[in-house]
Amino acid sequence: MLKLLTSLCCFVLLSQLQAQTLHIHYNVQTQEITYVLDGNKLTRPVIRHNGEVVFHLENFNNFLYQVEIDRKEDLSAASAGSAGLNSIGGILSMGALPTLNGAGGGELDDLFGVADNALDNFDDFEDDRGLVETVEGQQLTVLRQRMEKVLTDMADVEEEISKLNRNIQTHIDKQRFVDLAQQEIKRIKYHPGLKPGQIRELSTEFIGKALGTSDLRQLSGNMLDEADKRAQTLKQEFNQLKAAQQDYALQVNRLEGIQTSMSTLGVSPDNSTYKELESIMFDVLTRVVELQDNMAENREKINATLEQGPDQYLRNLIDLRYEIESLRENDFSYTQRFPATGGEFVLQPKLTPVDTNGMRTSGETKILAPVKVGVRGGLRITNSLGLSIGQYFTAPQEYQVRNGTIIATDKDSFIPILNTFFHFHPHSAGKASLGGSLGIGLPLAGASATQSATFLLGPSLILGEKDLVVLSTGLLGGQVERLKGGWQNGDNFSAQDGLLPTTRLYELGYFFSLSFKIFGK
Repeated sequence: MLKLLTSLCCFVLLSQLQAQTLHIHYNVQTQEITYVLDGNKLTRPVIRHNGEVVFHLENFNNFLYQVEIDRKEDLSAASAGSAGLNSIGGILSMGALPTLNGAGGGELDDLFGVADNALDNFDDFEDDRGLVETVEGQQLTVLRQRMEKVLTDMADVEEEISKLNRNIQTHIDKQRFVDLAQQEIKRIKYHPGLKPGQIRELSTEFIGKALGTSDLRQLSGNMLDEADKRAQTLKQEFNQLKAAQQDYALQVNRLEGIQTSMSTLGVSPDNSTYKELESIMFDVLTRVVELQDNMAENREKINATLEQGPDQYLRNLIDLRYEIESLRENDFSYTQRFPATGGEFVLQPKLTPVDTNGMRTSGETKILAPVKVGVRGGLRITNSLGLSIGQYFTAPQEYQVRNGTIIATDKDSFIPILNTFFHFHPHSAGKASLGGSLGIGLPLAGASATQSATFLLGPSLILGEKDLVVLSTGLLGGQVERLKGGWQNGDNFSAQDGLLPTTRLYELGYFFSLSFKIFGK
């Protein structure tokens, strides 16, 4: 019996030495749960006592929700899980999705209005110059040559202005898209209807529009240096644009001087060549006025952008960089570790909505389906109350003197005992386990009135995890009445010898018991 108890203790100790790690992967979007123990998939999460449970909550918006995972040792406190499946629908519901052409504000307006179109109209000047070549008369020929030279110079300046316009527009568009991207990414991160994959996809779309690449891993670390260079380039090109516009104004003055000279030539207004040349001059100057108005308006817009200075652009770029870093390594998951101590326990994950500062909002907390984890091995102590049937190896006897002879009569072979046990056994994760028991009991009616308490020791078979049923057997020890003074059954005994001498001695027997758990962990 002692060897058996020693073996049980060794088994319990060895089971504690081999620690295990159980990974639980909980996909919030699909409600799929996967259990992996030391690289092997399980159908039911069971781990050895003193191991470690690593709970991975995956595929959820960890910007919008804060995770709480409650551990409950009381199995009765675990919910059925249906409420968690229903409430998660709120997370999966889809709302309106912001896009580059939608909530993001749409495409930027053309900063230069119809200015470029006005410049394009001057392409017709080549044909207009062709008409001048038909002018007859020496004086008109000279004016024609002067006009052709001015129009050629104006066309060159117009081309330079158009190029600078496009470059400046590109710089300002970049700044606007940086501002737009950092604002929209913040909205996307806390949009309750977006899944993690959609958050990353929409965010990288805005980042690509603002920075030219949607690959977060390829973004350079010198974004601020590049932004400073871009701001300096914008300022230089704006100064070049102002100089080009001043040059253009000089060319317009030259053209107006030619118009004045035409009026003093003395050529008859009815001259067909004069009338044709005058018509061309009128069309050109009319379009020039419209173009110069657009130039002035655009100059004010560009100047307003420059007055903000590079600080605002750099601030927006820094904010965008923060958003990029928050997305770069985010796998939209949460991990928490739990020691596998005690018996079976339940992990109850909850998602609590938070604001951009991490503070709880008034939104409803999402209760997800609980996960029950079984624990086996380790030492567990429980208490039970039950009924035993015992028998001593040597039956108790009743003594009397009849006709001067000592007569010993065996009592009942089996003794009913009401007993209580302390059981020492490993956690079984709901299965049967083998352990040891130590108990004390009192014989019931039918036994000798002088029978004292009995002690019980032996192995037990423990069935169940919560409401235990225990089958026990082993050694029984208790006091029984025996003859003393060398007297034996059949000896002659005279009344003159006094009372029949007896004593109470501890003797061994065996028992079988059925008991039920009262309390214990």
